[in-house]
Amino acid sequence: MGSTLDKLRTGLVINGGPRPSSKVVDFLPNADLIFAVDSGLDNALALGITPDIVIGDLDSISKQGLDFVDENSIQLITYPQDKDSSDLELCLAYAARSCSSVTVSYTHLRAHETREDLVCPREREKKKGGGGGG
Repeated sequence: MGSTLDKLRTGLVINGGPRPSSKVVDFLPNADLIFAVDSGLDNALALGITPDIVIGDLDSISKQGLDFVDENSIQLITYPQDKDSSDLELCLAYAARSCSSVTVSYTHLRAHETREDLVCPREREKKKGGGGGG
C-alpha cells in the first residue's frame, strides 16, 4: 500500500544549462521531490533550492556543487559518461517511477539530446534537419 501512496508525490526537475533568472522561482510549483540533473544542481543552488536527488554523469557539475551534495547528504545517482541516454532522460525516467507528476525547469533546449516526445514540433523539425524557419 505504501508504494501507491508514494507515487502520489509531485516532482520538480531542474536541468543544467544557462543560469536561470531568480524570477523563475515564482513560477515553479511546490514539489515533494526535487531532482537536479548534473549541473542543474548549480542552477538549483543559485535559485536557493536544495534538491533531494542529483542525477547524472557529473561531467558538468561544479566542485562546489559536489561538495554541497556531500556536506548535505543529498542522494547522488551517477551514470557513466558513455551511455545511450542523456542525463535528463535518465532523471525523467527515475522521476516518473517516483512521482505521479513531474515539472521540468528547462532553461535551454538541446534538441539533439532530447527525446522526440519532449521536443516541441518546431524544434523537432530542426532536430530532423528540416530547418524549421526563423
